[in-house]
Amino acid sequence: MAKDISPAEIAANQKCDLFALIFQQIKHNPLLLNENLEMVLEDNPVSNKPEATIVKAGSFRASIRTYVAKHPVSGEIINNLPIMISSWREDSFHLKEGCETPPIEKLNNKAFENVEDSVKFFLSQIELISRENKQEV
Repeated sequence: MAKDISPAEIAANQKCDLFALIFQQIKHNPLLLNENLEMVLEDNPVSNKPEATIVKAGSFRASIRTYVAKHPVSGEIINNLPIMISSWREDSFHLKEGCETPPIEKLNNKAFENVEDSVKFFLSQIELISRENKQEV
């Protein structure tokens, strides 16, 4: 008998499957082999599989994160830009409780429809934060 999959599991798998395609393209990129960079994967709490990564270079950060594109029950497209790239400087804002949304002017955010374009932009952000970090040191 087939196991029923909850909408939460469907959504989690959707995000993680998309991130797996992204990670395949970035994991062996020479930019990320730089010893001054730290890459941290973030797991989805439902599936315990990665759905995002943050790359750290000194106080600079760049992340690539996936979101749900299709409604988990109807299959209807609810987000045609399910990949988000963000970059920021860690000490450029201070959150009072740590869970607030940072000021938009302190973040560089860009959403993407497909893996190829998102990976290209993400790697350009890694290059940028690496350069900025070298200038700071």
